[in-house]
Amino acid sequence: MLMKSALSAFTLVLAVSIGATANAALVTYDATDILGNVDGWGLLFDNAATGDSFSDNAGVLEYSTPDNPGGRMQKLAPIFGGEGSYLVTVSANVDAPQNGLDGLQIWMGNGSAGGIFAISATGLSNNGDAIQTSVDNTTGFNTYSFFFDESDSLFDIAYNGSIIATDVTPGGNTGDRLYVGDGQSTAHSGNVAISQIGVDLMATAVPEPASLALAGLAVIGFVWSRRCR
Repeated sequence: MLMKSALSAFTLVLAVSIGATANAALVTYDATDILGNVDGWGLLFDNAATGDSFSDNAGVLEYSTPDNPGGRMQKLAPIFGGEGSYLVTVSANVDAPQNGLDGLQIWMGNGSAGGIFAISATGLSNNGDAIQTSVDNTTGFNTYSFFFDESDSLFDIAYNGSIIATDVTPGGNTGDRLYVGDGQSTAHSGNVAISQIGVDLMATAVPEPASLALAGLAVIGFVWSRRCR
């Protein structure tokens, strides 16, 4: 299902060597992976009448949220196998207003339960309901972590390593899929840049800041090892 075996193996080896195993199964994707259809990524639709389509800017996936009518999304499906807990992380810079489902949408589900989340310039919403409203997502790349717990069918959500919501009820999406982009344009314009999307099918909780750093270190080490060959 999820490949990138070399990266996963390297992450696991590094985690064990440091004495930690958290996020050893995190598989990460950048623009080159997503637009290159790695592991089954592909264009879901691009119906936008305005704005640029998806582009790869040195590994960063960029697009503009188009005015109505339209919408554009990338997909990775099927992915979660129809059951089980999972973790999805998204590191992004979003300059789009918070208005229901406007901004960067993330649709995720394991076939039985899932959610539709939207990242805006100032926060996060769950199926249109505000979770976070007073941050600045227009500066740098900020990381949202969505952990779905199969035992209670609820989400725990972290922002840059700090928990911002627990026991969030899923809403709006039950398919076995991961979609990212703009799926519901309603006359909102803005720009979105995604530096990395991560998927962990073996997660047991939202990662602590140290775990996120470990995962990042593994990616850096992997890239360095490739360059040294």
